[in-house]
Amino acid sequence: MGAPIHQWPQDLKDQYAYNVTQAKALLTAAGYPTGFNTDCVADSAGDMNLLQIVKSEFAAININ
Repeated sequence: MGAPIHQWPQDLKDQYAYNVTQAKALLTAAGYPTGFNTDCVADSAGDMNLLQIVKSEFAAININ
């Protein structure tokens, strides 16, 4: 088991931070400047609230 996030060095925390601007830059560098469409398969017995969070965060960077 790893260390809790509050014990991580700042540079590591920065790598895992939610950063829309950096995510869009990475998508552009990968050849997807306007995002892309994809499918997500989920078990309805799973955490559907978590799926909605992922969907929302992906929508912010034009991944539908």
